[in-house]
Amino acid sequence: MVLILMGFFLSSFFLGRSLNYRKQRVYYRLLRDALMPFVQKFSFKGMGSSGFTIALPYKVVKKMPFRKLEMTVLLLDRENVLHYLISRLRRDKDKTIIKMDLRSRPNIVMEGALRGSPSFYMALGVPHEKRLRVLKEGSLSSKYLVKATDTGTARRILEVFMKAEHFRSVYPYIEYFSISSRSPHLILVYNNNGKYAHIFEFLKSVAEGLNDLFGRAEKKKR
Repeated sequence: MVLILMGFFLSSFFLGRSLNYRKQRVYYRLLRDALMPFVQKFSFKGMGSSGFTIALPYKVVKKMPFRKLEMTVLLLDRENVLHYLISRLRRDKDKTIIKMDLRSRPNIVMEGALRGSPSFYMALGVPHEKRLRVLKEGSLSSKYLVKATDTGTARRILEVFMKAEHFRSVYPYIEYFSISSRSPHLILVYNNNGKYAHIFEFLKSVAEGLNDLFGRAEKKKR
């Protein structure tokens, strides 16, 4: 019996590892195809079978509305069959973590979690700072649990998202987002079911809108 179990877990380990490397190649090609019309070069860093990171170099971002853009693909733990089954029961999926530094520093702490997603239940279970208030109004508040230090600015940020290019193509796959004055200024957890369709145009448009919003706030302080 012990030998049978050992054989099962070993075979599932190598099968899961093979599946993850195969998925990595698929996700890399999709990301490359999404970026190459706009970006000629980017760096690649592998993380074994668990994923990889793509980052835009300085020569590229200096012409963009952001100071840094990094995308990390994180795959489910298919090598551990029990862990994988638990993740699937939680409705978890392969994800891409997008980190961006804007040209203008945000003056708010804000986060949003897609209702019904693993990030939503995690947000409910983790204690938050008392200064974060729930945004109860707005078209996206029905889809996301949104908390912020300034609800007025939070509404304007959501308007920037909704007015961004290809918003309707991208936002159904955004599971979580956060904005703060600390680097990275913007974090997006992207559900890989979206296939990265128009993701770069959306991010560029969001960065332009947020730079304008926070840039005007900086001028008022002077």
